[in-house]
Amino acid sequence: MDKNSDGHKESKSDFNKERERLNKQILKLAGKNTKRFFNLDKAVYREGALVARTKELEETLAIALIGGGSITIPHIRKAVDFWYELKE
Repeated sequence: MDKNSDGHKESKSDFNKERERLNKQILKLAGKNTKRFFNLDKAVYREGALVARTKELEETLAIALIGGGSITIPHIRKAVDFWYELKE
């Protein structure tokens, strides 16, 4: 968890409340695509949808692909291969 302005560790409950508050603000201004992405993100974090570590890995790989384009595909292949090795 991040530290708050007092330098104290932020509780998970505080983090979740702040996240929800900020999400509401974003969604008030969001267009259709942003709303769709936020809905997908919320659904995946729902209990039982995906293990959080798997979700975070998928997001990381998606961001790499969006930001880096097709040049990142070989690196994504290696990352997924390594992920499966770790799971074994």
